[in-house]
Amino acid sequence: MSAPATRVEIVQNNIDNYLANAQPAGQKLTMETSLSPGSSLLVRQALEIFEDQLISRLLDVAARELKKRNQGFYTISSAGRKKQCSHRRAAAAWRSPVFCIIERAV
Repeated sequence: MSAPATRVEIVQNNIDNYLANAQPAGQKLTMETSLSPGSSLLVRQALEIFEDQLISRLLDVAARELKKRNQGFYTISSAGRKKQCSHRRAAAAWRSPVFCIIERAV
């Protein structure tokens, strides 16, 4: 496979590589379980934050593609602000390294 040409391809490759080597979780968590011992961040909340980040990123990618075709006027990424909002949303409960995966991939 050739080297990635775009940032989107680089991110996708990073995620694919991580998932290809990821080990199964030691236990299955329910949606209302704490994400990690001592954290008040629930699995459900973590997934909501992750989904917000993915949606924001996908909107940015779509907007860039429209701009490349002169069909849009996209100039500012919203992903950074979405990440900041997500961090504030979870700040009171943030004690898990789970989101480091997202940061390394992006």
